[in-house]
Amino acid sequence: MVKYLVALFFVLVFGIGLPTALAATTGYAWGENIGWINFGPASTSVQVTTSGLTGYAWSVNYGWINLNPASSGVKNDGSGNLSGSAWGEQTGYINFSGVTISSSGTFTGQASGTITGRVNFSCDHCNVMTTDWLPPGSASSSSSTAPTVTSGATSGGGGGSYAPPETTPSPSNNALSAPQQVANIFSAMTSELQRLLSLIAPPSPSPLSKVVEIPRIAPLPLRGA
Repeated sequence: MVKYLVALFFVLVFGIGLPTALAATTGYAWGENIGWINFGPASTSVQVTTSGLTGYAWSVNYGWINLNPASSGVKNDGSGNLSGSAWGEQTGYINFSGVTISSSGTFTGQASGTITGRVNFSCDHCNVMTTDWLPPGSASSSSSTAPTVTSGATSGGGGGSYAPPETTPSPSNNALSAPQQVANIFSAMTSELQRLLSLIAPPSPSPLSKVVEIPRIAPLPLRGA
């Protein structure tokens, strides 16, 4: 029991975090209902492979978006045609059918979600591109400079009428402060420990109060002889 609680403590304290990797995908897409989505945040990396996407994108208004959730995930057919769904706690599922990766590594087209609305990869200032995977037959390029995207390349969606931040926002600037994160971790740990202890040693039931019966009809007083 003690070993289990100690292991749980280390998982809660040291196991909560986001994956880190060298950035391979950069740039922003525009969600008509949620604003800019950053595909190159500082503390994690979006990776593109022949089979799909992994990593996290970041919305300053709606938080992290997991591109490879257990129940779905953004798939790549091997030619740059994407399908499947990403998922965020605040955004719900985002369907990537309709998004493609061009021969230059640039994302084009639109994804869609119930909360996000249309997520446009082809608007003004939209410039999501990958440097670690290109469709078969594409010329390899080491350049990470986003290409110029023509306004209205994809019908509908609009948005992106103003440029995203010039610097990539760090999640630490938009998330909870370090003391708040620690407080939340210990609060979650305490709640989990209390739950486990209640399963192992449930509280004893309170003793029943003694029931005193009161006669319905009081006895008549005795009369003297």
